[in-house]
Amino acid sequence: EKMKEFIQEADYRGYRVSPGTYKAKMSYGKDTKEVPIIIMDPPTVKVPASMWTLQQSIQKNLTTRIREIQSSMKSSIAIKQQLDQIDERIKSEPNNEDLITKRNQLSEKLKSWQTQVVELRQKGFQDALNWPAGIISEFFFVRANLDTYEPSVPKGYLDRIQDLESNWIEKQKTFDQIMNTEVRA
Repeated sequence: EKMKEFIQEADYRGYRVSPGTYKAKMSYGKDTKEVPIIIMDPPTVKVPASMWTLQQSIQKNLTTRIREIQSSMKSSIAIKQQLDQIDERIKSEPNNEDLITKRNQLSEKLKSWQTQVVELRQKGFQDALNWPAGIISEFFFVRANLDTYEPSVPKGYLDRIQDLESNWIEKQKTFDQIMNTEVRA
């Protein structure tokens, strides 16, 4: 089974920005125009600046973590593809049983890790009902739910983020171990 890419249904546009002054830069050919954009506080809600700062910090950290997970996933897919190419070259050669066994073991470890990070069996939205989501989906879910114009961050979400971070650190350690001991060997 070849895994050339992974599909993740989520919102990749980023997150809402807090009220403030921003610049929009538009380019067409050699012409460039910059205009200021002012995003104002919601008129019906008075929100302290500290809440906006907290929300923006959390959103930035979640986005950074999502990108980190995606990068690790892409690296694991590239290694898996290299293993598949090696398999094609060595399987017909005599006396390569040990090498083939090691290749298969490494491939299984990578596949197991990948499945924990991104559920590879999902091909569309409805498949989320059939298989548990990988950790990246959980990060997307939390980021989407905190991306509001009323930037309250309930304690339950802070706890969930902490759980996800701990979970990801363990998965990252596993990936690093595979990379540093199995792949380099």
